[in-house]
Amino acid sequence: MADPTKKNPSVTLSIQSLSKIFAGKDKNVKALDDVSLEVREGDLFTLLGPSGCGKTTTLRCIAGFEKPTSGEIDFLGRDYTSIPPFRRNIGMVIGSSNLADLSVVHDSYMVFQSYALFPHMSIFENVAYGLKIRKTSPEEIKDRVNRMIDLVGLVDVQKRKPSELSGGQQQRIALARALVYDPQLLLLDEPLSNLDAKLRVYMREEIRRIQQQAKVTTIYVTHDQEEALAISDQIAVMHDGKVSQIGTPDEIYENPNSIPVADFIGHANFLQCSVISESNGSRVIAFPSDEKISLDFSSNEHHGLSNSEGVLFVRPERIEITPQSDTPNSLKGTVKHILYLGSLVRYFIEIFEQEVSQEVLVDQNRRVKGIQVGNKIAIIFEGKDVKIFSSDKK
Repeated sequence: MADPTKKNPSVTLSIQSLSKIFAGKDKNVKALDDVSLEVREGDLFTLLGPSGCGKTTTLRCIAGFEKPTSGEIDFLGRDYTSIPPFRRNIGMVIGSSNLADLSVVHDSYMVFQSYALFPHMSIFENVAYGLKIRKTSPEEIKDRVNRMIDLVGLVDVQKRKPSELSGGQQQRIALARALVYDPQLLLLDEPLSNLDAKLRVYMREEIRRIQQQAKVTTIYVTHDQEEALAISDQIAVMHDGKVSQIGTPDEIYENPNSIPVADFIGHANFLQCSVISESNGSRVIAFPSDEKISLDFSSNEHHGLSNSEGVLFVRPERIEITPQSDTPNSLKGTVKHILYLGSLVRYFIEIFEQEVSQEVLVDQNRRVKGIQVGNKIAIIFEGKDVKIFSSDKK
């Protein structure tokens, strides 16, 4: 196979056709199925997907803790597929929910750890521990540890014990401990899994800041879509051991390439429909209720199908709601529930009433005057905010 880094010098990590099969009692389990991706130097690349989709198995293959059944892992122009973990110069931090049967490992080239720090050591000693094991000189240890503690913004607490730190501070120390080795690649597996919601938001911003300042290429595993969208340069969405789509956060959110990706990322509405005619960029869309609307797709390069059955995809925040139920070129509905969420108001609308009824979510930045539960209303959306998938495109 040709070396992909010769074609694109900015690529740090290239995975080609990676598969992993685990032997089971009754049958084999294919955890990875022909996974291919490329990670650019200095990027934060996120593997995103539900539990059991293969993202952690991919990370463990990169780290060397799992041997792929087939495929290649190329790191900095070198075939890493069969290289043992201790020769990969990789740092790894894992969230407590994914510890499984792996414990803290310190060796010549790699640190694999949860951020449960050594309780009897100071923060400085925790960060320095691996360097001491490697017999690094005291002067270099002091310099490296001080730089890392400064990078994570915890100079004032370096003499404290871990029990005196908050969960977020402990997380930052774990990052310092992984980065002090100057790894060429940093792997983060659900690193925020045991933090509360507010602290997760703060720490994801801190991780992004630290990663950018350290300029370390990073692979980040999470099931949290908002987390992935907030901090990633590139995202690979995974389902059933396969990569469904790779792109920037806005590409993944605004232009999902399949119904599973659209459904997994954020909130989405899917409406069965038929495209029945097309003229000068406009299309007439028919729905199961026999309602028809005309949408202008002339500015939408990702609109989808022509003259066929399909599924119309539109985000809740891209829909307008009006109390004028007779508004032309709209879908009629009834307000079933209103949920106030502070930064937005979510309306639950029943459309296609009676036998073909369906619920639609509509998000507004404030309450719409004149709309209450039980009201007949109309919803409106534009062609530029819509994509139509084939009914059989999964």
